[in-house]
Amino acid sequence: MKFSFIAFFFVLINASVTYPQKNFHIENAETLKLNFLSGLSTVSASIPFKEIIVKDYRFDTTKIGYITNGEINKIVLQGNSSFYFTKILNEYFQNNLNSSSDKSLLIILKTLWLQKGGSEYLKNRSIVTKSTLASTDDGLYFAELETFALTNNNYKALTKLDNIFLIDFYKPKKIKNFILQPFDSLIKKISEINVEPFLSKKRNITWNEIHAAYSKRFDLPILNQETSQKGIFLTFDDFKNNLTTHADFFIIETELSDDVYIGKGRSEKLLTDYWGFYDGYDYYIRIRIQSFQIAPTE
Repeated sequence: MKFSFIAFFFVLINASVTYPQKNFHIENAETLKLNFLSGLSTVSASIPFKEIIVKDYRFDTTKIGYITNGEINKIVLQGNSSFYFTKILNEYFQNNLNSSSDKSLLIILKTLWLQKGGSEYLKNRSIVTKSTLASTDDGLYFAELETFALTNNNYKALTKLDNIFLIDFYKPKKIKNFILQPFDSLIKKISEINVEPFLSKKRNITWNEIHAAYSKRFDLPILNQETSQKGIFLTFDDFKNNLTTHADFFIIETELSDDVYIGKGRSEKLLTDYWGFYDGYDYYIRIRIQSFQIAPTE
């Protein structure tokens, strides 16, 4: 097994891996800090909101992904993530907002993640922008955003965005060119909604209801229970629910693969369809024919 640490909460986002490398501990990645960006959106559409408020309910709010810059760097924001995006989005979309409006736009961040990647991540997902995915510079930007309109302390559900954005030149010096791409798409989508009639059909929601609803996504047995039983996680749902099977499994390591076997004697067989396992000490995720250790983020 290759001792590569994968951010635990990233596993909960989309069950994939950033940069599994032999003998590299991703928890030791260098930091690439994003300063507050400047500039205006090229989106010409206007929206009937006076301001944008961002609240971050991602599993890992300490970073937004990883990128190579000679070595692997974790991408972190300057300051609190909710404050960071609230500040830069209000400046970035200042020509799209309506200062005379009585409404504020609340954006909930459920997923916002950057990584190198390829077509294996794109099944059954909404894909935005064109890319051949032919070069080693390709990157993926996972974005799941949900929005509410706020008026007089009452919220109403507006719309959502759940896309993967393909990045042709995924390099640190280009981050400012694509970091706000999901928000451009979101503002375009909102501009196509006849907001007043649309909201008139929606019920009022309190902030406490919204907070409680999004906080529930952290209420998972794998996060809340102290440990797991040794065994195999057959599916990602099994991992989230901390459900293991085949406690008698064993592993045979080869130069090319980590082979997991279950059963004994004549009933012994190679297990080829599983999500990961807990060996009694550490958690591992299966990536193709190898196993990589995962670890919690702070």
